[in-house]
Amino acid sequence: MSTELYEVVSLSARYLFVLLGILIVFRAFVWLLSDRAEKRRRLRDLPNAGVVGEFVVISGSPSLPEGTTVPVPREGILGALRSNDIVIPCPDVRARHLLFTFDPDLGLVIHPLSGRSAVVDSAELDCRAEPAQSAMRHGSFLQVGSAVLRLRLFAGLDPNAGFSDHGAEFPTVVQEMPAPLQPPSDLTSDSYIPEDPSNPPVPSDSVAPRKRRSDRWEADWSD
Repeated sequence: MSTELYEVVSLSARYLFVLLGILIVFRAFVWLLSDRAEKRRRLRDLPNAGVVGEFVVISGSPSLPEGTTVPVPREGILGALRSNDIVIPCPDVRARHLLFTFDPDLGLVIHPLSGRSAVVDSAELDCRAEPAQSAMRHGSFLQVGSAVLRLRLFAGLDPNAGFSDHGAEFPTVVQEMPAPLQPPSDLTSDSYIPEDPSNPPVPSDSVAPRKRRSDRWEADWSD
């Protein structure tokens, strides 16, 4: 191979590798967009998939009127940006305001991002708040900016009860079996027949005496 031909092939291979790299990045970006579109389509078909509760708007804005319900997934980002998991388009709500995640033992844990703040049941929180202090339960209130939201968990548990507490166990009731009937001492077990509770015996004084067969014959012949 001549020197000129080698330089042409090497230069072409250099641009070819760059073109292949750009093509790989482009295909990966297209696949990412396709996956996100498929995810949104499936969540639109199944709106309650992965949802643990919802926020009810107590005080919002013209874009988020009072009484609006916002689904709450198990984890995500809350903010004014439309790509967030929970979109709150209200004044003083940053584009990415806070993170949230559902903990079965604590509830919905709120974690404000750096430089942001939130109020959970009159307790002001920042990025240094402990998870136990920033946990929301069923019926808790969240204030971000000018928006006031109330959490409604689908579990509907008592706000004073832990999420991992399934209630006290019911005591096991053991019913005592009645004692078996004992025959009288003057009768043997072969001749004794226990009384039937559904057919109690009739007192002897209210039953007419039974006639003998010979008495009935005598009455018939006398007639």
